[in-house]
Amino acid sequence: MTSLVSAVELEKIAFSLVSTALNSKVVARIAMDNGLSMFAYPEVDFVVVGLGYQRDQLRPGFIDSVLKRRHQIPARFAQWLPAQFADGSFFLLLRMAYGAREIAPSPSEAALDNAVALLTP
Repeated sequence: MTSLVSAVELEKIAFSLVSTALNSKVVARIAMDNGLSMFAYPEVDFVVVGLGYQRDQLRPGFIDSVLKRRHQIPARFAQWLPAQFADGSFFLLLRMAYGAREIAPSPSEAALDNAVALLTP
């Protein structure tokens, strides 16, 4: 795993993905050069944003390390829920309600900075 994208760049990417997902009513996804992937999964009144790695990008002990750091500082990291999918990929998930708002929700720069901190080896 190489260095991660900045939270500012991720915020722009997340906003674009969430907007696309909500407008198209499909999952929007991007794989970045550094191996990091992000997706937005739309539902009726919320959207789930995931940030993480495909199975082939994970190194031994990575998931345990993320879980330990998340447990050590829950006030900072609790909003990001860890998930390992059936294909072996590992993502941090953030659920955001949007209801009747006209503007698509997007993770804040601070929230994305927290996710990046968790995913940094």
